[in-house]
Amino acid sequence: MSRIRRSFSAEFKAQVVLQYLSGEASQAELCRKHNLKPNLIANWKAAVLDQGLTLAALERALVVATPKMHHSDQGVPYAATAYVVV
Repeated sequence: MSRIRRSFSAEFKAQVVLQYLSGEASQAELCRKHNLKPNLIANWKAAVLDQGLTLAALERALVVATPKMHHSDQGVPYAATAYVVV
């Protein structure tokens, strides 16, 4: 007999991670409450932190300098040479 794989919404994952990071509940408490494996919460936390750091870095980069986009004759956009590392 096969088990049906559960899927969780992004909102649910974010809510669980927020409860964990804020100290509202421990990882063990959240696992018992929602019948989850500890590595699942750890994976969700890593994904949230990774995405958060990436978004923060992008926002900072855009505040510092916004590159002007140029177009080649083939219509492919590329960044100005001042922003391209060669």
